[in-house]
Amino acid sequence: MKQFAIRSSLTALLIVLPAAPRAAAVAQAPPCTRPADEGFGTTKKTELSLEGKIYFLPERTEKLPDFSKGKSQGSVFVEQFDVPPQEFTVGFPGVTNRFEWFAIDYQGLVYVPAAGEYAFKLFSDDGSKLYIDGKVVIDMDRIQGWDLAEGKVKLTQGDHQFRLSYFQGPATQLGLRLLVTPPGSDFERVFRLSDFNKAIAENRRLLGVIENKDEIRIRFGAEVLFDTGKYVLKPLAETALTQLAAFLRAYPGSPIVVEGHTDNVGSAGSNMTLSNQRAQSVRDWLVSQGHLPAGCMATKGFGLTEPIADNGTAEGRQKNRRVEIKIEKAER
Repeated sequence: MKQFAIRSSLTALLIVLPAAPRAAAVAQAPPCTRPADEGFGTTKKTELSLEGKIYFLPERTEKLPDFSKGKSQGSVFVEQFDVPPQEFTVGFPGVTNRFEWFAIDYQGLVYVPAAGEYAFKLFSDDGSKLYIDGKVVIDMDRIQGWDLAEGKVKLTQGDHQFRLSYFQGPATQLGLRLLVTPPGSDFERVFRLSDFNKAIAENRRLLGVIENKDEIRIRFGAEVLFDTGKYVLKPLAETALTQLAAFLRAYPGSPIVVEGHTDNVGSAGSNMTLSNQRAQSVRDWLVSQGHLPAGCMATKGFGLTEPIADNGTAEGRQKNRRVEIKIEKAER
C-alpha cells in the first residue's frame, strides 16, 4: 500500500506541475519568396542591371521615335525582360506617372559566354526592336496587340552592345518579353542579365553547371569538401563554397536543394546518415557564411541509392561520393 501511495503521489505531481520549460525555439526562417516583379524596371541600379531611358511620345505615335532627338524623362534599371501582357495604369513610381504614349530605350554591354548562333523571340504590345552591335535582329516597330517575332544572330564570345527599344501607344494593355536559346541548348529562357555577365559566366564554367528547362545543377566530389567518412567541412572547402554561394545569389528567391550521396561501402543506414549530415553541413555554411536565405535552402540525403557510376571500381565509388546542389526554376 505504501508503494502504491508513493506512485499515486508522483503521478499527481506530474499531472499538476507545469511542463519543464523547453529550450528556446529556433527562429523560423522566412518563407522562400521571389523578388517582386520588377516589370519594366526599378530605380535601383545593381551590378547586373541594364539602364532603360524613358521618353514621352505624342499621342497617335505609331512607331519608335528617334531617341537622339528626344529628351529622357528619367531611367529605370532592369535585370530581365519579362513583362507579361497586362493592364498598366501605375506608371513608373519615382520617375513618372505616365502609363501610355511612352517609350523605353534599354542599352548597355552584355557578355556572350559562348560563340555561336543565338535564337531570340521577342513578344510585345505595342512596338519593339532588338539590336545587337548596332544591327537589327528583330523589328516589331508598330502599333499592335500582343505579338511575336523571331530572329537569329551569330555572336563571338565576349562583350557585345545590346539594345532593346520599346514603345507603348494608347492605354491600357501592354507587355514585353524577350526569350533566348543559346547555341547548343534545346530550350529557351527569359533573357536575364545574369546569364550574360562575365563574372557569373566564369563561375558557371568553373562550377561545371548543368542546366535544363526545370533546374540548374552543380556537383562537387565529396573529397573536395570532406575527409573520408566525415561530415565536418574541410578548411579548403571554403574556396569552393564561396564560389558556389556567389553563383547561387544570382538566383534570388529560387528554391535550392542540397543533396548528399555516397558509395556502397558500409551499411545502407550509415550511408544515409552520412549523406544527410554532409548535405546539412553544406546548407548551414551557405546560410551562415554564403548569405543565402535559410527559407530557400533545403537538404536531402540519398545515401547509396542514386549512384552515377559503377560501385565495383574505385573510380566509380569516388564519383558516387558527392554533393549536388539543385536550383529549382519556378515560373512566375
